Amino acid sequence: MCCHWYHVDRLVNNMDETAFGNECHLDSLLTNVSYEDLKNSVLYNLGCTLNRTLEFHTLDSHLQPTLAWESGGYSDDSSWLGSNKWGAAIIDMQNENVYRLEEAATFQSLSRFIAGFHNSSLQPWLRNPKTNQHKLFNLSESTDSLVLDVKNPTHLTNLIDQPFISKMSRKNLVLLYYSSTCVYSFGGNSALWQFEAIARFFTSNRGLLFARVDVSKMDLPWHLRVENIPCIIFFPATRSSYSSVFPMEVMSATDLFPQLVSFIYEQINGDQKCEEEQLNRFQNSSQFAAKITSRLLNNIENKSAIQLVHLLHETGRICNIQPLSYSRTLCFSGIQKAIFIASYHYNEKQLSLSKTLNNLSNKLNLINDKLVESFSFLSYFSSFNRRNFLLLNSMHVYSKLWNIMSSQNSQIVNKLNVLSNYTHLQL
Repeated sequence: MCCHWYHVDRLVNNMDETAFGNECHLDSLLTNVSYEDLKNSVLYNLGCTLNRTLEFHTLDSHLQPTLAWESGGYSDDSSWLGSNKWGAAIIDMQNENVYRLEEAATFQSLSRFIAGFHNSSLQPWLRNPKTNQHKLFNLSESTDSLVLDVKNPTHLTNLIDQPFISKMSRKNLVLLYYSSTCVYSFGGNSALWQFEAIARFFTSNRGLLFARVDVSKMDLPWHLRVENIPCIIFFPATRSSYSSVFPMEVMSATDLFPQLVSFIYEQINGDQKCEEEQLNRFQNSSQFAAKITSRLLNNIENKSAIQLVHLLHETGRICNIQPLSYSRTLCFSGIQKAIFIASYHYNEKQLSLSKTLNNLSNKLNLINDKLVESFSFLSYFSSFNRRNFLLLNSMHVYSKLWNIMSSQNSQIVNKLNVLSNYTHLQL
């Protein structure tokens, strides 16, 4: 920690070349700083007027390049650091903001920087993806991919407002906010996977544009932020201010695909006849997926683990032979929904059985202890026989019950293992 250069008394009494100690990496910034410079700086007596505390830490970007980039946007090719290759950033954890020194690090610039933080005159620094930090983007770039990746806040603003496109050529934007650190956003049968499936479903619709923004890799201005992730927002082509947010309570549903398709159909305006025909086909596929879910739920309970494997394989084969891609997607979503419901049911049942088995084990151990103890009381042989008979009878009943419930528990565990192998089905 190199903070003792702010302590005026220590500097005044130790203004030789060893004043800062070997552990401090800011020596060359401070060796030419006089007491008058300290006294006349904006930092002088700042700690006496404000009740805010800063901790000072040094970080070598060569040793910790990822941390240096994530915390302040500094890397070896950061030209704005100056010839000394030093930079400074203030991380305000309470307000979730980062402030970066945008000039060469000197005693004067650091003093102004810290004073600006204390009087709240600094503008937060917004993090952007490293490879595209200084590049501007607009909608005229290639849009061949199903889902566009937002590069920075300017790119996102251009996608929403489309200022470089004529009104007749503008597209409705469907935007997904997600995070690569959020399991539901990024992993397995996630919102991102479902969103890409939706984009494939609407490939033939030239009036729709799908984009996604990873909020874990860039900081957005307040007017572009969302409260929760994942989040999907529909921006109309000619009136982006009339955006519609996909309901958050539906976002966590296992049947996200059909819900989101219906949501988009409600928002867009196109050829009504074509849309209705496509919607009818989609509804038929949705009904088929619902039948798949119902069929699985009705059969899983009565199947052994091996029979369950065959049932899932056969149902997956039925989904794969569907003629339309979105029909296959919906069919697999039906399987996923059935697996989710069945897994939840079995987990609840297995938890209850485990508690009951634990109680039975405790009772059996207690009975066993009493039986062992009774052998030391041979003088009470007659009473020992009566009590022993009752204890043995109880042990027999509890043991039989334990065996039955243990067998049920094993069957449930085997089924859960089978179901877990199908939680990441792919098209």
